[in-house]
Amino acid sequence: MANEAGTPDAAAWSIPTEVLAATKGARTVIAPTDDGRDGAYRQGRAAVIALCAAHKAKLVLVDRATESWWVDPYGSGPVTADTDDLYSHGERTLDRAELESLGHHYLVQQMDEAAAAGVEVAAWLGRQPRFRTLRESLERIPVDVVFGVDWLEHPDRVEQFHLRSGFLDRLREAASSRTVVVLSADGTLRAYPPLG
Repeated sequence: MANEAGTPDAAAWSIPTEVLAATKGARTVIAPTDDGRDGAYRQGRAAVIALCAAHKAKLVLVDRATESWWVDPYGSGPVTADTDDLYSHGERTLDRAELESLGHHYLVQQMDEAAAAGVEVAAWLGRQPRFRTLRESLERIPVDVVFGVDWLEHPDRVEQFHLRSGFLDRLREAASSRTVVVLSADGTLRAYPPLG
């Protein structure tokens, strides 16, 4: 659900009662996002913003566009040793100013969308592809709910495989003791209890 400008419209979402009940008491929700190329993340962002607004929970956007086997999206190594005061090197979430200094303007815009709905928001840059990023972010960031989308408009071949073969099981396994909320392609939001 998007407005005329094509940006997610959190106000258009009505979160199902069973999802609200399953996520009651959530203080922090983590959700994937990208640089705007895939509509699944755009729709997911609108839904998770509405969920966070309903619970007055903080949202942590995990940027999948920065995932790479070869490049660390955070300034790290001897060349950036003097930047410790400017931004996180992945040990914590990033705020607007840090994202601006790293050149992630699209994430700043997404944070503004959440802030416009009254949601406190931060971001974390994904490092390694797929579930590795989720696992690392959950090790570093305390969250109560893991949000995901079970479809992509433009998946690569490996993502196609993961989405068709046990995606939900892998997502729930990575989430472990946290509630999982998934947005499906048909717009259905479902909540799944923690495994552990």
